[in-house]
Amino acid sequence: MRSSIFRVLIVLAVLGVQPLSSVQATERLVSLNYCYDFLLQRWAHDHQELLASTDIGRRLEHVFAFNPDLVLANRFNNPDSIRLLRARGMQVEILDEPSTLVGVLQLWQQFSELLGEPEQALRDIATLEALLASALSARPVERSRGSFIAYQANQWAWGGGSLLSELMSALGFENLADSTQVLVRLTPEHIIAMKPDWLLLEGSEGSFALAHISQWHAGLKQDHVRVVQLSPEITGCLAQRLAEMVPKLEELLGG
Repeated sequence: MRSSIFRVLIVLAVLGVQPLSSVQATERLVSLNYCYDFLLQRWAHDHQELLASTDIGRRLEHVFAFNPDLVLANRFNNPDSIRLLRARGMQVEILDEPSTLVGVLQLWQQFSELLGEPEQALRDIATLEALLASALSARPVERSRGSFIAYQANQWAWGGGSLLSELMSALGFENLADSTQVLVRLTPEHIIAMKPDWLLLEGSEGSFALAHISQWHAGLKQDHVRVVQLSPEITGCLAQRLAEMVPKLEELLGG
């Protein structure tokens, strides 16, 4: 009898068929954050079924019906929603929104562990580490590639406490809006007086919107200022899409 079972297992192995006991059960994952949708869709195992934040909207009924094994959220999600989900016995993991490069790596590692360390996640983490190490070693901060202002809607600029500022600093650029704050309010007149070498504009390309009216100020487009448009899809989820942003910046800034 044992020899018969053994022969069956050998045949199954040759045919590439797994015994039922080794087939992984479907694991249901929910994202309550748009930026997490990207990582889940990129990293999830084949046996993991996803419910993205864009499919949920503000209706928790979709989550209840999905009956997930794991819900991923961050500190910006509604605390009442998280309490309701946990009251139903669901595992909700609240992840941080990092503002430093080290914090991004920590987020990615934590995210990867929660998903069971998918191969794609490990590859992306290794790629990100290599990209950052290369950027830091190739252009030390002391050898400046120029100054910049990263300007977005409603006269806000990314300050020295932001992830984008730290990334640009690692690539050798000086943030003229440098401070301990994440966001700094600047009028176009302030920026003109600062005379940055680079002006990074976020979200102003395309159709006109009042929120971006300051970015259209004629005085910002001076001959000595090189203007670069940043995709809000990537900058809005910078911590989750940093591996894309580094080579994109190098391409835009002439690296």
